[in-house]
Amino acid sequence: MRRPDKLNNVRTVYMNGESLCLQCRACGRKALVHYTALLERRDVDQMTPLNRLKFRCAECDSNDVDLLIPITEEEAQQWLKSGAGEGDGSL
Repeated sequence: MRRPDKLNNVRTVYMNGESLCLQCRACGRKALVHYTALLERRDVDQMTPLNRLKFRCAECDSNDVDLLIPITEEEAQQWLKSGAGEGDGSL
């Protein structure tokens, strides 16, 4: 699992397990976003930098969200099940 840098884009998510891990810094809620859901967003394509995407927590309405890129989908699922902030997987 790693944090995205300025060179990472939506295609990076596809190449690394197909999900992006999100965690709200305010309340700790965790969620996974599949790369196809990212592509459904307005003005987003495979080359859109991850640092340009905005997310808002469904629990506390904060937009202060950490992004993590898992290496595999299994790693993403384990991360989602671990620790605080477990929810229904939507952020």
